Amino acid sequence: MKRVFLIRRLTTFASLIFSVVLCGASLANNQGFPFDDKRLEESAEQIPRYFVKYHQSKEEQVKQRIQELGLDVVDHLPAQQVYVVMGDKETIDALGRSAAVEYTEQEPMRKLLSQ
Repeated sequence: MKRVFLIRRLTTFASLIFSVVLCGASLANNQGFPFDDKRLEESAEQIPRYFVKYHQSKEEQVKQRIQELGLDVVDHLPAQQVYVVMGDKETIDALGRSAAVEYTEQEPMRKLLSQ
């Protein structure tokens, strides 16, 4: 009886170890599916996006100035008083010199932690 119990325990333990090793080997460092780096290349080719932080109650002035300069509005975050715009650096600098704008900064490039 003890012998059957011991054999069952050893078989269960061995199958558990085997399955962990097998699953780990199939998932870790799988060269069959290399990382697709196309998104990184595409993001480098895109026009940079900028955050435009404006002073309180100056939203209309900033919106009008953005339209005058021909910048594309990507997003508006009214709670943070920020416009996200696309354009070249010189135009963004011209917008940043406006009295209604607190500051401008380029949107950071995000990368996967695995890179």
